[in-house]
Amino acid sequence: MYIDPVAHLTLINSAVYGNQAPDSIGGGLTNRGELLIESSYIYDNLAYQGGGIYNDGGYLEVNNSEIFTNTALDSGGGVFNDTTMFISNDSYIYDNAAAYGGGVAISGNGAVFSQTVGSLGGNTAFEGGGVYVFEGSIAMNNGEIVNNVASGNGGGVYLYNPTATLTAEESSIATNRACLLYTSPSPRD
Repeated sequence: MYIDPVAHLTLINSAVYGNQAPDSIGGGLTNRGELLIESSYIYDNLAYQGGGIYNDGGYLEVNNSEIFTNTALDSGGGVFNDTTMFISNDSYIYDNAAAYGGGVAISGNGAVFSQTVGSLGGNTAFEGGGVYVFEGSIAMNNGEIVNNVASGNGGGVYLYNPTATLTAEESSIATNRACLLYTSPSPRD
């Protein structure tokens, strides 16, 4: 499903699942407009980037919803975000997979991922099992990034460069696992 820059889509008590775009972006949803997801499920989708959702220049808000078992061949198993994304009110991003950012990949100057009372867990990637931040920022308030795995670096979070930031308040980043002990430049250089 594609949301145009001038369009607005609200999903309430809905499911987006079983979609594939292996050579493209946004297996489940590609958002360039305004996308509000409430009490819904995004699962079992596949894409090159943004297995579940690719947020490309749009506004994305997820409340009381779940994004799970999505796959990206490159980055953002659950979500690829390059602008503004809010996760709140007991939303969960779990069991997604990608090469970079199993749960969420953030890439874009000024891109923001804000998590309030939500969880990223059980996601897997080469780098950034939970979250991979190429550019942009993560702001957590009473959120958690737990039980994620990276076969390379950054089991929970991988901050790629100096413009990548993380701010956490009353939050947990715990029980994540990375398999490489030596930090080296990313293969993306």
